[in-house]
Amino acid sequence: MEGQGDIDQEDIDLVTDRFQMMAAVDMPRLNRVAGQWYKATPPLCRQWSHISPLDIFGRTLVENLPENIKIGVINVAIGGSSIDIFDEDKCEAYIANTEGMKEVGAEYGNNPYRVLINSAKKAQEVGVIKGILLHQGETDNGQQDWIDRLKLIYDRMIKDLNLKSEEVPFLVGETVGKDQDGICALHNEIIAKVPEVIKNSYVISSEGCTHEIKYILVKKDIRY
Repeated sequence: MEGQGDIDQEDIDLVTDRFQMMAAVDMPRLNRVAGQWYKATPPLCRQWSHISPLDIFGRTLVENLPENIKIGVINVAIGGSSIDIFDEDKCEAYIANTEGMKEVGAEYGNNPYRVLINSAKKAQEVGVIKGILLHQGETDNGQQDWIDRLKLIYDRMIKDLNLKSEEVPFLVGETVGKDQDGICALHNEIIAKVPEVIKNSYVISSEGCTHEIKYILVKKDIRY
């Protein structure tokens, strides 16, 4: 959900003021402050993120809803992480013991779930939560208990935000599919079971969606 797609100029030009994002963390490079609303030009997650499924989702909603309706989104995501990073009982240990998670975990105060909840509560002061999106699973590929761990986090979220599941659809995206030789396509068999466990949830197919593999060289203390 963090997004790894390249940001093209059209991804900026096509965003209207009706599509807003709340910064979940400070983004000094973009002059964004956590808890404040901005026009939803990418990146929506953190200042060094890229374009994500949420960008296109939000734009599509705006295009298909009456002009008097605004769409606001909050993106709390950490690419390459297990679902455990959003479990408040496990996140601190997971971040501390998982390579590559300490720096990004620190941006969320080592508790991304709490950042998500606090941001969502702030959003509820000016709007209504109409849906929850999840795009995760590659790191937990094929783990049969993933769905139980997901439900624990989902149930906690519904309670903490005082939501009613029947009024807030839960949209779960598939990983890259078998038709695209996705190396984590196996997880889609587990994702398919989500509607059996979480009511008012829907699986979003990845069939036909192409992908690309990026080889990234990282040099310490340098960001590109």
